[in-house]
Amino acid sequence: MTEALQTLPPSWTISGVRADGGFFDQKFRHFLEERSLPYVVVVRRKETIQREVHALHHWQSIDAKTAISEFTLQMPTWSCARRFIVVRFQLPDPTFRRLLEVPGYDFRVFVTNRSEAAEWIWHHYDERAAIEPRFSELKEDLGADDFCLKRFYPTEAAFLSVLFTFNLLSLLQSLHPTHPGVQQRPATLRQSWFTCGAVLGRSGHKVILFLSTAWGALASRKTLLDRIEAAFPSTSPKLNVNPATAPP
Repeated sequence: MTEALQTLPPSWTISGVRADGGFFDQKFRHFLEERSLPYVVVVRRKETIQREVHALHHWQSIDAKTAISEFTLQMPTWSCARRFIVVRFQLPDPTFRRLLEVPGYDFRVFVTNRSEAAEWIWHHYDERAAIEPRFSELKEDLGADDFCLKRFYPTEAAFLSVLFTFNLLSLLQSLHPTHPGVQQRPATLRQSWFTCGAVLGRSGHKVILFLSTAWGALASRKTLLDRIEAAFPSTSPKLNVNPATAPP
């Protein structure tokens, strides 16, 4: 998390941190609180939490099947009390696996340092679902799910190269001439943008790459290529090698 924060441009601010139950940890929350970062974190199943939820009597109805409540609690190992948001759902099937054994209901519990209304915090966390397809793309389309290289730094380098590719593809899609900003899966881009039948041949004394007309060839991609050329700066001077002075 420290490394991630250090990579942010100085002009950026973080409006909130949303994390699943794997981050229900005192050290992580203390880290965020030291930096005044507002957070909403899913609460793990603990007997202390379950007793507090069972003891709740005042529920605010959101709709016919959903209600919300909250409480403040200091866990035994915590340095201070924190706010908990509880969302109760009425189940259509009472056999569903539940957080708490309350017939007919399921519960979601969040811990937060935010001051907004409980309903707002619940919906704010649920917006995190929009990132799940991005995780799927990273793992399934770009190979970020199984690339352990035994040692940490080579593995980190492989992982960062995947993230770099993902970010580059996102930037490329923002330049699309007809659908700017519409995000497509990397696998879709591979089929529609990058995969093309081609034959290497000659025209006079020049080597020519002949592209399939079924792919659309250069005509259908020229606008995009022009936008890329206009949007990106020239190659770094470090990479502009002078052939006359380049090492053999």
